[in-house]
Amino acid sequence: MLRDPDGYPCIFFVCTLEGEAYTKRFPATPFVYGQYMAVSFPDEPALAAARAKAEEGLRNCPVMSDTGKYVKLGQRKQRDAWVEEFFHNADPLEMHKNYYENVVGWTPHGQTVDASRRTVQLEYEMEGHFLVCRSSGEAYGALSGDDGSHDMGGNKDLVPVPHYGINTGFESYSRMRDAVKVCMEHHKMPRDVGTALSRWGHAPAIDLLNAYSSLFPTDPDTCMSLLCNDPSGNAAEMKWYLDFGEMFHHRGEVGLHGLTIDNSMVEDHFPANALAKLRKRENDTEAK
Repeated sequence: MLRDPDGYPCIFFVCTLEGEAYTKRFPATPFVYGQYMAVSFPDEPALAAARAKAEEGLRNCPVMSDTGKYVKLGQRKQRDAWVEEFFHNADPLEMHKNYYENVVGWTPHGQTVDASRRTVQLEYEMEGHFLVCRSSGEAYGALSGDDGSHDMGGNKDLVPVPHYGINTGFESYSRMRDAVKVCMEHHKMPRDVGTALSRWGHAPAIDLLNAYSSLFPTDPDTCMSLLCNDPSGNAAEMKWYLDFGEMFHHRGEVGLHGLTIDNSMVEDHFPANALAKLRKRENDTEAK
């Protein structure tokens, strides 16, 4: 792995497949996402140290402590239930595996324990794209807000950054949002409680927008968006576009809200069904 001049990692994807075999396996150019998770190395000293650190954080948490927000609001019983289920009786590593495998539905490719680096690494794939999650005792995700939020405007407002995501079909999108909804119906947890728990790798899944309504409904590139978090507060945004090719029908460099987007290589990044919609959009535009 190398880094660009701004310090962002450059990951080179290497595959032994060629030609049609490669195209069949990866109809779109694979992306590799990497992130840290608030999980300790799985030996007794590391687990004990992580537990002690988390318990100290809980005692001093302005939201979840005995003198925190929800106790002051007279909701101690509910606070205790959240702490019991998602803090005392939950293992962060298992929570991450459950979230990625059973909630959002990434396909697991393995778990690696590196004793020399004292790390645990989970590897996943979804629709030809890859996710690597590595443990770190100092990790916390964008949900905590420490890295700031970006105002997307419209009905999206502030979203945690950084976040990543996949453009997917409706069937896959619907399954993911329904699974997150089931989680939320169970835990009934406000966002600030999930944010607090994410600092120790204990947050359940939360729909951070509204995955059942259209995003930017008056814009040509309207879509539906599921912005959700893993137990460490890492944010992911999964989208289903009503017209997958709409916002990519331009050519050359396109200015958008002060940004410059180069779509000259768009054919390399979208599968055939998406490109068909893109070309139909171009043809319809030319016909007018």
